[in-house]
Amino acid sequence: MLDSGVKTLRSRKVFALREVDAVERADVEKLAHSRKAEARLVERAAVVWRCLQGRRPAPLPPSLSLTGAPFTNG
Repeated sequence: MLDSGVKTLRSRKVFALREVDAVERADVEKLAHSRKAEARLVERAAVVWRCLQGRRPAPLPPSLSLTGAPFTNG
C-alpha cells in the first residue's frame, strides 16, 4: 500500500512504498534500455531498474557515468 505521507526519522526521510508488479517491472526495464525515449526518462528508469535489482543508490552514479552531485543532500 502506498503511504503518501513523508515520515521523518531524525534527519532522514522515510517513504512507504508498494511492491512493483511484473508489468511495471517490464515497463521500467524496457524504458531503461530504450534508445528512442527521452534521455532523462531513460536515465531515471535506469536508476529505478537498478534499485529494483537490489542495488543500493551509492553505486548508481559510476555505473551510469553520472556525477554524485544529484544524489547528495549538500
